[in-house]
Amino acid sequence: MLRNKAIVYLSGAAFMGLLSYFFFEIHLGVSTPVFLYVSYIMFVVLSLVGHRLMLGASKKKESYQFVNTYLGITAVKMFLVLVVLTIYLYFNKTHLFQVGIFYALTYLIFLAIDVVLLLKMLRDNSPSII
Repeated sequence: MLRNKAIVYLSGAAFMGLLSYFFFEIHLGVSTPVFLYVSYIMFVVLSLVGHRLMLGASKKKESYQFVNTYLGITAVKMFLVLVVLTIYLYFNKTHLFQVGIFYALTYLIFLAIDVVLLLKMLRDNSPSII
């Protein structure tokens, strides 16, 4: 099951990588910041680790355990993403707006993929939760 999730997340990262390449290289005529490609891999790793933790929390008896785990993982992920983006944009101000838009778009795409895969995981493992 983890292999299928990895394929979905890597496909999302590849899609965002191609979109970034076409926008920066073809539309703007500048090289794509390597930061974006590295951050797409960071999104994949964070999402896979988060799903692994949520899978463990969904098997526990206490119903609040899953909610606490989901909210904690989401908060940590969001904070880490903001810290990385802030550090990058502090040191490299070229194409500030474009990099910010692509980073936010990537975060939203991975958030949507997370929610869809999480709902599928919950339906498959225990139909009584949903």
